[in-house]
Amino acid sequence: MHTVPTWDHKDAKEFRAATRREILERYHTTTFVDQRVDTIQRTHAGSFVATTAHGDKYEARKVILATGVTDVYPDISGYAECWGTAIFHCLFCHGYEERGGQKAGLLALGKTAESQYALPISGIAKRLAGSITIYTHGDQTVADSLKEEAGSYGYSVDARKIARLEKLESETGNLMLHFEDGSSERLSFLAHTPPTQQTNTLAKQLGLEVMPSGDIKAIPPLSATDIAGVFAVGDCSFPMKNVSLAISNGTLAGVGAIHQLVMEN
Repeated sequence: MHTVPTWDHKDAKEFRAATRREILERYHTTTFVDQRVDTIQRTHAGSFVATTAHGDKYEARKVILATGVTDVYPDISGYAECWGTAIFHCLFCHGYEERGGQKAGLLALGKTAESQYALPISGIAKRLAGSITIYTHGDQTVADSLKEEAGSYGYSVDARKIARLEKLESETGNLMLHFEDGSSERLSFLAHTPPTQQTNTLAKQLGLEVMPSGDIKAIPPLSATDIAGVFAVGDCSFPMKNVSLAISNGTLAGVGAIHQLVMEN
């Protein structure tokens, strides 16, 4: 884990376990149910009924979705094996530990192929490595669109297509890029933000609006959705996927749900 004070570099499982233990010890109005919710429906009375995989049903007047997202990896061999250890989606969450390397890179695919993302992310990466190369994975059009401006910042642009990625355990680089032309390059890390998708169909079942990014549309600051009584928090709705931001998101949605319940009563 990163960006959570006192929990830096600790296992997220330990954080979740400690959080659950403290809540159960101090707040007797909270119950944890270790079951997957398969369906959720709104009743004619305006409440919601969630049905678990075991067939158990739970009815509530408010719903807060905190279901996360699934990363959709590009079709590059070895990408999944390097994800989170040599490929980083957020250089505020990862990357500092790999500082001082000779060379790092940005994979310009999807959102990170746009200059408004590619150049700032490359700039952050440059603070952690000697040089930066932007790889467009065979897309010459993207390479041409980035080359001039990237060059003005001192970044190289490489349009060669990547054949596979290899995770290394080395002090001189954590990642090896193997190209289709037979050449290879060693990097300390690779920055890339892959697209995401919802982890289940609950948003669809509720009829929530989902944005082109794949995130549920939620209105800040309380993360209310376009369906009355439903909130969506954390990675499933917030564009910046980060633990501390998700915690803040959830806290504000809890305030919003309670406010609605109090006013309805």
